[in-house]
Amino acid sequence: AAVLEQHTDDNGLAAVQRFTEAELERNAFDLVGYINTPEFRNRIHQRIGYVPESTRVVGRAYRTGERADWIYGGNLTPGRKHTGILQVNVPDCNTAQFEYRDPCTGEVRESAAKVGTMILFPTKKLYHRITEETGTDACTRFDIVFEFTETSWIPYARKTMNHGVERLKTLAFD
Repeated sequence: AAVLEQHTDDNGLAAVQRFTEAELERNAFDLVGYINTPEFRNRIHQRIGYVPESTRVVGRAYRTGERADWIYGGNLTPGRKHTGILQVNVPDCNTAQFEYRDPCTGEVRESAAKVGTMILFPTKKLYHRITEETGTDACTRFDIVFEFTETSWIPYARKTMNHGVERLKTLAFD
């Protein structure tokens, strides 16, 4: 198995080397293995200030014409929620950039994060987007997106749904 070059950025977050698409396919299992290590998880938990009850991990490729529009991420679950975007493969020709609105000034800013670093932020507090990729197919950007949620939404959704059903029964039969 290939070994990833592991290092930390100036903020102490774990990082991995940049991969070509072929290397990414060959090293995917090592990468998944690394993000599941206690060392990686503990470093994230220290940064966000809690141990999440729920962590969702998805891969996201931005090809020509793709983007993610402005959003406050998150869902209706109570508790804190953070998003981490680990930039795995960002070719030099890439035009898709992580942008956010400064919460104090409203000014649009671009992240200075490099390949192999994680952009980590409170999901419900930072208005953000990924701009459109306008390069060729060879310019595909690949990120791993982490969604850390302090409280799992499943019990919350079940409770909310049960409340809704009870309310409908009350309205329908009263």
